[in-house]
Amino acid sequence: MEPWTTIGLWILCFAAYSILGWCYEVVLDFVARQKLVNRGFLMGPYCPIYGVGAVLILLLFGDTSLNPVALFLASGAVCTALEYFTSYWMERLFHARWWDYSKKHFQINGRVCLEGFLAFGAMSVILVYWLNPFLMDLFSRIPELGIIIIAAVFTGWFAFDTIRSILSALHLDRKLNRLQKNWEENVSKFQKRVTAGKKILAEKGFGEGRLIHAFPTFTSQKHPQGVEQLQDFWKNRQKTRNSHQTKSN
Repeated sequence: MEPWTTIGLWILCFAAYSILGWCYEVVLDFVARQKLVNRGFLMGPYCPIYGVGAVLILLLFGDTSLNPVALFLASGAVCTALEYFTSYWMERLFHARWWDYSKKHFQINGRVCLEGFLAFGAMSVILVYWLNPFLMDLFSRIPELGIIIIAAVFTGWFAFDTIRSILSALHLDRKLNRLQKNWEENVSKFQKRVTAGKKILAEKGFGEGRLIHAFPTFTSQKHPQGVEQLQDFWKNRQKTRNSHQTKSN
């Protein structure tokens, strides 16, 4: 197999498992909140942390030399470590915590929890023993040129989506910073604080609404009041939309 085809196959694996991970997150969130929400940091229907985790597991344990119990424990540890460091670096970059497991039992700094470890371990066993062999069989039916083209198209779109979503998150961070400063500077001047806050909130967002809805446990130690104001703003906006839809029906 040509090197570019091999690279293309890994990209397709990453894409497939990122999409499956997104579906998993959407279903979990629907069960919890009874509504469909794009649960990804990116715009597209994929969660790259699942794709990265799956590729890591396949590279490390894909030869199935481990028995299921050892694979469960080892892969659970690898994926949990990946989730922990992803949470840490996203917080460092965007000054916010995008998910928080502080209220769950057996958690570490609110970044990872036992529930996630068990889910990652179970999914990895399914991945290595059943899902990936099935997926490889499907990919083997695609011509090599087709694999390269599909991988190239996905890579281009994914790169665009990643850049846009990072810019959106940075814009959100700047907006939260302004809301926080307004709160601190006018803490004793209620009317001025409210007026200035409304003006900031009314500014056109850059994908911020999607991010706020996608991460309901979104918090920021640096901008606590800013986060609270922005979350309230989008909750009220959603209630208004729902009210208008109800009246129109």
